[in-house]
Amino acid sequence: MRGCELSRATIVVLALIAAFAGGTASAAYVVSNWLQIYGQQSGPWKRLSTIGQPNADPYTRAYNHISNLMPVGGAEGQIYLAEKDSANQVLDATCSYLVAGDTPAARLFTLRMEGPDGNTIATPAPFQSALHSDGLVFAGTTFSIGVSTSAQPGNWLYLPTDGTFRLILTYYDVAVINDDTGNSTRLPAITKVGCDNA
Repeated sequence: MRGCELSRATIVVLALIAAFAGGTASAAYVVSNWLQIYGQQSGPWKRLSTIGQPNADPYTRAYNHISNLMPVGGAEGQIYLAEKDSANQVLDATCSYLVAGDTPAARLFTLRMEGPDGNTIATPAPFQSALHSDGLVFAGTTFSIGVSTSAQPGNWLYLPTDGTFRLILTYYDVAVINDDTGNSTRLPAITKVGCDNA
C-alpha cells in the first residue's frame, strides 16, 4: 500500500514537470515566432503594429526583448522585417537582390541586414552595416538599393555572409502614413536578381 502511494506521488510530480516543461517550450516557441504568427503582412514585409506601444501585449513585449529591435512610438517610426523576397523565397546570401519602391513619406528611413541569430550583420570598413535615406541617390520619387556580395551600381548594401538573412526597414517620423495595416504602395519590393550557384 505504501509503495502504491509513493508511485502515485511520483506520477503526479512527473506530470507536473512535464506540464511545466511543455508550457515553457510552447511559450518560448510562440514568442520566438510571434512576428510570423501575429505580424501584419504587406508584400514581403511584416511588422508588429503594437511593438514599442504602451498597450503592447506580453508576447509582443517578449518578442521585442529577444529580437534586439529598438522600439519606436507609433508616430515616431515603423519597423518592417523581411525574411523572404517578393516571390516568397527565403533570402539567401548567395543571391543578389534589388530593394526598390516609392520614396516613403517619412523624414528618414534605414535598411540594414540581420543574420539568423537576430544580430546586425557586421561589415568590414569601408562598408556600412546599414544604409540611410539621407545618403541614398534617388531617381525622382523612387529609390533602389542593391543587396549583394558583389558591387552593384547606384545604392549598394554589401552582404558579407552566407546562409540566410533578413532585411530590417525602419521608417522614422511617419505620422503622415501611420496606420495598423502597412501600405504596400509605400513598401519596396524585394526582387532576386541572380545567384552565385545559378
